[in-house]
Amino acid sequence: MLLLVGAVAAAYRPAYDYYRRAIADCIEWSNSYALSVQRFRGLADEATKVIKDDVPSVVPRLRAEVDADAARTPALFGASGCAARQWPGALHDKAERFRALTSRSEARIAAVHKASDALMDERLARYPQAIAAARAQLSALVAGVEALHDATTKTALDEARALLAGGSPSAGSPSAGSSGTGSSGTGSSSTGPSSTGSSGTMPSDISDAPRSALADYRRAREALLDAADTAVKAANRARGIDCEAASSRCIALTFDDGPNAVTTPQVLDALERAVAAQGSHEQGRREQGYQGRQGRGARATFFAVGGSVTQDTRQLLARANKDGFPYGSHTWSHVDLPQIMASGAQHHELDDASAVIAQASGRPVNLIRPPHGALDEPSRAYAEGMGAGLALYDVDSYDWSVGANAHTVKEKVLAQVRPGSIVLLHDIQPHTAAVLPELLDELRARGYEFVTIPELTGEYPRPGAVYYARDNILRM
Repeated sequence: MLLLVGAVAAAYRPAYDYYRRAIADCIEWSNSYALSVQRFRGLADEATKVIKDDVPSVVPRLRAEVDADAARTPALFGASGCAARQWPGALHDKAERFRALTSRSEARIAAVHKASDALMDERLARYPQAIAAARAQLSALVAGVEALHDATTKTALDEARALLAGGSPSAGSPSAGSSGTGSSGTGSSSTGPSSTGSSGTMPSDISDAPRSALADYRRAREALLDAADTAVKAANRARGIDCEAASSRCIALTFDDGPNAVTTPQVLDALERAVAAQGSHEQGRREQGYQGRQGRGARATFFAVGGSVTQDTRQLLARANKDGFPYGSHTWSHVDLPQIMASGAQHHELDDASAVIAQASGRPVNLIRPPHGALDEPSRAYAEGMGAGLALYDVDSYDWSVGANAHTVKEKVLAQVRPGSIVLLHDIQPHTAAVLPELLDELRARGYEFVTIPELTGEYPRPGAVYYARDNILRM
């Protein structure tokens, strides 16, 4: 009888894992596609509005292709969508179709950038709002890159500071000679979609502005991001991390909704104990003659609710930062980003939250986690202007759901996780804090290595980019 039970359990596990992964993939890629379509349409609309009669012919042609694909997606998605209790094979098929659609959409976004960015920079350089947006984003990036404390970023930082101080990169400088399409990719417009004004009308003209101004800001930004990437990769090498290797089993654990005076310390304690345990294990291996890699413990990324950063909890952010666990923003009061933008509350919910979190942690915020995973193009564009990326996830622990407990949290994570995953957890949930030591042990037994989101991706967060997993980053 025991043998029969064991056989049934052994057969059930792979089927359950495939089912949970199929649901997660369907949700991830259908949402990715929807976001990429919104971004393409916003970018195409802005190019048409700004460049007008000189808009490259590729823009309307690609717009027609995007619209044709989008018109076919309701039939693909079906009435059941990505809901549970449907055949896993059907969910997997939907995920793969949406993955392909997203790839096509991202390629079209890159093509519009390539065709129109230079013209956009030239036309928008006449408008003070566009210059102000470019300066604000570059200032945010300077603060974030400064926090890396890496000498390799000095040249790019000096050039960015000079530009912000009123100078311009010299013609012979590395940033002035950059194509702007280095490791940071084609990126998005240095001014962001808001450069034409929130009403969609063109702002006031300052026609005597130098036409190279926005191109200079773009080059400075790309040089700064390239230098920051070099620093991130160097730090990874120093810790013995290589998430780019084919054999890598890096994952990024993330914790939302804190800080909480009771449960957040428990989560930090579990992560720190895992670090200590890993260090002891590696020391033992070195004593036996193995070439173990030091410092590879359980790192994680946290996303704080600004309103929860109080006199009683702010020291937790500083503690986390000291241990190498960065803090991002989860808004001020856990309101969905589209609702924030619609109500005009973005300054308080996003800017104020980031300022409070940065002050408490001692590190500028460069990642925003959208509450409930809700994101649209206006909120993505606003985050881009702040110099922040958007951190989503491909593994949901469902520790927030009704009836969740330590067992369900562990089982759902283990079923969905794979190399390169970003895992959603919540440090305010007692059952998550309780099961974390056991979950870390099980994941480590499966060969997983726990890193932060920048360590996972090997890059400094891109303004306006959307991070679902290592193999799904919407560059936008």
